[in-house]
Amino acid sequence: MRITTMKAVDHHAGRILCAALGVVRRAKPAAMPPAGDPGVQRIALVKFWGMGSIVLLTPAIAALRAKYPHAKLTFVTQAANRDVIGLLSGVDELLTLDVGRGPAAFLASLGRLVRDVRARAFDLWIDAEFLTRFSALLTGVSGAKVAAGFHVGTIDRGAMHHVQAPFNGHWHMIDNFRALATGDLDPPREVAE
Repeated sequence: MRITTMKAVDHHAGRILCAALGVVRRAKPAAMPPAGDPGVQRIALVKFWGMGSIVLLTPAIAALRAKYPHAKLTFVTQAANRDVIGLLSGVDELLTLDVGRGPAAFLASLGRLVRDVRARAFDLWIDAEFLTRFSALLTGVSGAKVAAGFHVGTIDRGAMHHVQAPFNGHWHMIDNFRALATGDLDPPREVAE
């Protein structure tokens, strides 16, 4: 499936699907689990698009490792990003979605991904996408105990996230990702002064 096709599907069908799933599965607001919470054993970090953005997640991964040192961290992304994820330290497991072999292969891969995600029963789900509805939909069916994701006023992603982090266009992406991963929504020190 081509990227332009994915974007069109995300824009049109994603809006309808997020609204429909949001009615059925409305996540109740919650806080991020506290540091060292023994109940956080499995964390999913989700980022499908933007290899550069994936690299910029490195400090967020370090922050998650520091906050939940005993948790297993699974990165969920598209198969084309496998080599980039292999360069990141702190990732224990990789789950991928194959988007490049046509609609039938995509749907089969999506079915396997949903099955694998649900089987892991994640304690914490971090949806690091900010402009797509696809990852919000996956969040909605993930079964995660606590799900955190960005909310941008112009992109309706439904009510899939328990923790809704505002995307701050005045911050560097690294700071937005860190805030999402840790729940610390205070501005970075150099911006606040």
